[in-house]
Amino acid sequence: MGKAIRILELLASSEKPLTLTQISDELSLAKSTAHGLLRELVAATFLELHEPAAYSIGLRTFEVGAAYLRRTGAVGVSVSMVQPARAIRPVPSAVADSNAPVG
Repeated sequence: MGKAIRILELLASSEKPLTLTQISDELSLAKSTAHGLLRELVAATFLELHEPAAYSIGLRTFEVGAAYLRRTGAVGVSVSMVQPARAIRPVPSAVADSNAPVG
């Protein structure tokens, strides 16, 4: 399981999908080991497979993170932290009103 977590963490920190070779090299895993784990993670939708054969974080990873936020109430905490910041530095009206024209 530790190797699968390392793959998830690597892909979560990557700005673009990574290939099997990039993943195996970065994590010092045998390609056969990495490929088996990637196949399982894609099947469980924790990862998405893109053409040409590159991997990125998948929907199930988001769902697990969202479940954590719901359970811990972390969303409410972050929103409550933003409100005082608005009092210090007001949001420009064009940003605050998404229907307002920009520019």
